[in-house]
Amino acid sequence: REQLRVEVYSQWLKSHALFKILFTNEPGICVELCQSSMMEKAMAPGDELFRFGVKCNHMYFVIKGSVSYVFGYGELELAPFEVSIRQWLCEAALWVKWEHHGRAYSN
Repeated sequence: REQLRVEVYSQWLKSHALFKILFTNEPGICVELCQSSMMEKAMAPGDELFRFGVKCNHMYFVIKGSVSYVFGYGELELAPFEVSIRQWLCEAALWVKWEHHGRAYSN
């Protein structure tokens, strides 16, 4: 079962340059990430992934469909930006204390 998690999640992690390098140079770290730090979240169209001002503790990878990200709040919102398969959101949460500066919802 643990090997299956590595097979499933590693393909998505490798879409990010840093994780791709880690898989090449430190495969044990990446196995641990896949086994203990990855999870899936199924979403229906229109479901909210996150909203403005909420503390962010996760990086998100899009593995199917797409997510619309809207930067800003209220009247200051910008046009939605589509995040597609093999792209990600909220990388900053890995490196710093972060809160969302917009909202995201599934398409």
